[in-house]
Amino acid sequence: MGIRAQHLPAEKRRTAAVEAVIFLAGSQNPANITTSAIANHMQLSHAALFRHFPTKDDLWEAVMSWVAEFLLAR
Repeated sequence: MGIRAQHLPAEKRRTAAVEAVIFLAGSQNPANITTSAIANHMQLSHAALFRHFPTKDDLWEAVMSWVAEFLLAR
């Protein structure tokens, strides 16, 4: 039996998805990061990821917002 992800509130799960993308982008071309890879990294099903981000573009928009916010804070 596989490891199940713990239950997190929606906002924390969205933050975890953004962090997963940032982590994966550290080791591969961001253009090659799939939603399946993100879900696998988070130990979620592909469908569970799409409960928090209806499209891959929505996820990338959240990532870009996080990056911009992080850089502006610096």
